Parts: sequence; C-alpha cells; structure tokens
Amino acid sequence: MDKQKQVLAQTMSFLMSIRPESNLGKLLNFCLATKVESEPTGKTAYEMACDLLEHPNILSDFIQEAMESDGEYTPEEYVALGELPTQNPEEFMRKILGELDKIEL
Repeated sequence: MDKQKQVLAQTMSFLMSIRPESNLGKLLNFCLATKVESEPTGKTAYEMACDLLEHPNILSDFIQEAMESDGEYTPEEYVALGELPTQNPEEFMRKILGELDKIEL
C-alpha cells in the first residue's frame, strides 16, 4: 500500500475509534467543520494542530485561526464551536489527551 493510502487507512481507523460526544470527538468535529485553505499565520494546518497539542492554553487562538483560515464563517463551524468547552482550555486538553491514551488502533 502506498504512503497516502496508509495514512488514510490510519486516519480512518483512528476516527472510527472515537465517540462523537467525547471531548476528542468534539474537537475533531470542529476540525472537520473548518477548512484550512490558507495560512493566515504562516502555519500549515499540521503546524497549527501541533502548536495546540504542545500548548493547550492556546485553544482560543487555535479556534480563531482555524475559523479565519478560509475567510468565511459557516453555520457548521459555529455549531461545532458551541460544543467546545473553552472556559478551561488546559482541562479540556487534559481530558482529550486522556481519551487519546485509551484509544487502541
């Protein structure tokens, strides 16, 4: 299997292992609702995601960058945003990483 197909298979199996109502599911739903088409901060979508995982306190910045990246705000983005508990980003990200540790692929 070529590398792109292997990455796709890994991503699909990862997504199928996550419950949509979990914290991780809510974050991924937000990511699916946004479409990073440009690099407003000079970062790729991958770099934005890495920054968030390394610095959980930037959740609000991550959300803003992701929503602004395509120049339009969609109803789907707002619905997904409404599901994210943004008051305590460190706690939210701690829960996400805990959920991530429990996933068996």
